[in-house]
Amino acid sequence: MKEIILIIGNKSYSPWSLRVWFFMKQFNLNFVERKVQLCTKSTNNILSEYNSDYKVPILKVDGLVVWDSLAILEYLSEWQINGSGWPTSVSMRAIARSMVAEMHSSFTNIRGELPFNLKVKNVQFPVLSDETLHEIERISLLWNMCESYGSNSHDWLFGKFSIVDAMYAPIAIRFSLYKIPIHGYAKCYLEKVMESTFIQEWIEYANSEKEYISEEIIMQAHKQGL
Repeated sequence: MKEIILIIGNKSYSPWSLRVWFFMKQFNLNFVERKVQLCTKSTNNILSEYNSDYKVPILKVDGLVVWDSLAILEYLSEWQINGSGWPTSVSMRAIARSMVAEMHSSFTNIRGELPFNLKVKNVQFPVLSDETLHEIERISLLWNMCESYGSNSHDWLFGKFSIVDAMYAPIAIRFSLYKIPIHGYAKCYLEKVMESTFIQEWIEYANSEKEYISEEIIMQAHKQGL
């Protein structure tokens, strides 16, 4: 059996690592987890052997190396679960892929003004730019749009767990961390993500991490895709 190794960054600071880790946990995929400390003098040297442009996560399967969260999720869906990472309906897959593509390429203001930093505690609702507020409204609209795709308000975005949920999980954590008000099904969905056993496991481990990265450095790292 091929050994699957997932190389991730600090759980306190790495939303892209969370996406793949959450997906693999949710689908009960066996893997070895290896953590690389981000933003240290040795980080780039450690990551240089993987051809990932010094970014995490990275999936290593024997001699094969796959980088970029979405590419890894697509590969795992095809190889490990017979395409079950996407909805079964052609039309629903099209919408799901549109949402994932938007998550992958957009929402830069949210990343900048609401950094993924699980070391921050007791955060009050921040003063946000109009651009960031627009992105929050856009995500809320997308989540509320998905209400009709499941059988009840406690389902995942497309009924069953999919790549879409893995991609939007760090956004849910950000909204919870910074107390961002959202309404309707979107609020129910956020609560579902935050109640997930695996999300709680990730946060619990993050809280136990001793490494600290300054907010300025981690914001710069997020802009670089870590």
